[in-house]
Amino acid sequence: DFAILANDILKPKQIIGIDISEGMMEVGKKKVKKAELNTIISFQHQDCASLTFKNETFDAAIAAFGVRNFQDIDKSFQEVVRVLNPGGVFMFLELTTPRYQPIKFFYNLYSHSFIPFITRLLSKDKRAYDYLPQSIKAFPQGDEMVGILKKCGFTNVKSWSLTMGVCTIYLAEKSKV
Repeated sequence: DFAILANDILKPKQIIGIDISEGMMEVGKKKVKKAELNTIISFQHQDCASLTFKNETFDAAIAAFGVRNFQDIDKSFQEVVRVLNPGGVFMFLELTTPRYQPIKFFYNLYSHSFIPFITRLLSKDKRAYDYLPQSIKAFPQGDEMVGILKKCGFTNVKSWSLTMGVCTIYLAEKSKV
């Protein structure tokens, strides 16, 4: 979905979607085919912690709700820096925990009670989405994530909280030097 949106907004010559999950790429391929963007958007099975692309290959990198699943955030971010051209931009959207009441209260009620209850009713795997609230809570957020991005070599790092804190956009650059 992000690749299709990026194409609509930026009109690049090429977009390469990567994922470690073959299943997720199959879903993406179907959406790209339906949008008739097969000549622009392609897919490769890769792990962000060990990309096979040459140094300084891309102008931008984007991710949606996937950074939380990186096994080694530092190594993955360093790989993104490596494959970006000088001045290249990395933007990602990630689920976060609201910081302010009453939103935080309702978010906790929803994520710790409602989601597990519904997924236990609808899923054959009774613990299918129990991990989600815990993984969001344990994931670095806000200033901590900004610090990690800077430590990994990004500059001009910014973040914006959306939907009353339920998700956050992070934007970072690779130095032009």
